[in-house]
Parts: sequence; structure tokens; C-alpha cells
Amino acid sequence: MSQAGIVVPVWNDEAGLRYLLPQLAPLVDEVAVVVVCNGCTDRSAALARATPGIVVLELAEANKAAALNAGDAAISEPGPRLYLDADLRIETDSLRALLSACATEGAVLAGPRCRYELMGRPWLVRAYYYGEGHAAAPVAWHRAHLAGRGCYALSAAGRARFGPFPPVRNDDEFVDACFANAERLEVEAAEAQVVVARSTSELVRSLVRVQLGHDELAERKPPAPALTARPLPFGVRLAAYLRRLWGSPAVTEFELWATPSRLFGYELIRLVVAIEVRRARRRGSAPWR
Repeated sequence: MSQAGIVVPVWNDEAGLRYLLPQLAPLVDEVAVVVVCNGCTDRSAALARATPGIVVLELAEANKAAALNAGDAAISEPGPRLYLDADLRIETDSLRALLSACATEGAVLAGPRCRYELMGRPWLVRAYYYGEGHAAAPVAWHRAHLAGRGCYALSAAGRARFGPFPPVRNDDEFVDACFANAERLEVEAAEAQVVVARSTSELVRSLVRVQLGHDELAERKPPAPALTARPLPFGVRLAAYLRRLWGSPAVTEFELWATPSRLFGYELIRLVVAIEVRRARRRGSAPWR
């Protein structure tokens, strides 16, 4: 017998749980729901325990991979799995749709359609995500892969493709790399809203952690997908942008997706992140969070 399960790793996210727990509550009679508080110093664990039917675990160390493995171990039988970030905004019907997509004998990795919550964010944060949603290279990558959406679901055969989660920051990228394009499924009936950084400094810290996660995965076999692929350097793209404004023939390497301010903001964030990543590499390993 197989048992479907939902695993939610949590690190000091009472606000996220206040939204997510009511979405999980209707599912406790259908699937095993495990919330793993790792390194929490707030009331996340107490909040989760107040929801009947949810299993709550507490780990002393803030370590997402350890939390994912502890959640898996708490589910007695193998079966489809849904791994869910605590700060993701997703409704019960979308969770059901993801699990239903994985009720198959084949190996499947499923993810929701994704949108970003940008209301009230600084213009640099908005410019960066506008670029990610319109520049050719990141758009092409996100169409082919399911990492970076805040949750992913695996069929039983898909979960059997790898053992315990390795000690890496980017668990979703690790999992994504275990599947071929034909095995990745964006579920049309499921939509998730990703709550993005509320400040420019928070965005930079988040992107630095992601890039350091790429470094970790690049050392593993098989190598992870090249998330860092981007269009041509800023100077070349800016020149192409100006040439196109002046009526030159279309420049295929650069799409006219941005106003000058959006283009500047997008490239400025990328430049700052590149500098901070180099500094972090010189310092050595960065913390999990």
C-alpha cells in the first residue's frame, strides 16, 4: 500500500503558516501532512499543532534538507509526495490537483503555474522579476523546468528515483535535474503565488543563496541544469536596445522587453549579486538561511 504525503519544512514562518494551514486542514483525512520546524525560534510549531491531524516535528538545526528527510521518514509508506515551502500561497484545490497529477505508475515531477506577488515591492525588485518574466533566456528555462516555484510533487516512482535529500540548498533544483523534460509536468489546474523579497537587500541575499546552491549542485553528478544562462552582457544588450530604438534591423539576441529603467534595474541587481557571490565564495560556505 502506498501513502500520499505532504511535507512542509518551516523556518520561523508564522505568517506563512497562518495562510497555509487552513489550506492543508481539509487534506488531513486524505493524505499524511507533516510540518517540520527546523531551527525555529518563533511559534511556528505551536501554530501547526493547533491544526488537528497534522504531524509536527521539531529539529534543533536550521537545515532544510534534514527537514525534508525527517518529513519523509515520518510517513510510513512510500507513495506520491508533495514538498511545499511554508510561505507559498496556494489553495487546497491546487494541492489536490498536484497530488492527482502524480497518481500514476510512471515517474512524474509536477509543479504549479506560478505568479509573483510584486505589489508594494521596491522598483528594483519589480524590475528584476519583470526581467525574469520577459528576457528570453530565463523565460525559456522556466518553461522547461519546475524549480523555483515554491513546491513540487513527485509520483511514487519519481520519489524512488533518488534516496534521501542531499545536503544542498537548492533541493528543488536537485530534484528537477533528476527528471527528463518529458517527465516534468506543469499542472494547469494548480496555481501558486510566490511571495518575493520585500526589499532589495533581501532579494540580493536570496539570489546569492540560490547561486551558491548552483555551485553545490555543479559539484555533483549528474550536473544540475545551467540556471545561470542569461542573455548577452549588459553593454551589448544596451547597445542593441538603442540601435533598435533608432530604427535599425531587429536584433535577435535581445528582445525589446524593457524600458531603459527596467533594463538598468534588472542588470544592476544581477551585477550586485555577482559581486556578492564572489565575496561569499572567498569567505567559504555560507549558512543555510
